[in-house]
Amino acid sequence: MAENTWNHGAFFLVWTEQAAWKDVPVPGTVKGYVDLQNFVKAQAQISGIDVTKPFPFLLSGTPVEIKWHINVDRTDGKPITKELFVKSKGAVRHEE
Repeated sequence: MAENTWNHGAFFLVWTEQAAWKDVPVPGTVKGYVDLQNFVKAQAQISGIDVTKPFPFLLSGTPVEIKWHINVDRTDGKPITKELFVKSKGAVRHEE
């Protein structure tokens, strides 16, 4: 039975409406995930964003390589937990 309350959590969910995004070029010194994570955090702080809370950002460009995970429902109909969420991840690699 569905609940009609806001008393729920999400492992990842982003919704934002922006009149405009602030363009910030990513420097060539950003070579990997950790570099990008640090760069986004630093730029967000400079822009006055509270980085202790989740915040949306838009990234556009042409990457050399992309690594991502795809979630596959492996919960067997059980409510999602952190453990089942981790179990549902599958790594995929794409190179051109």
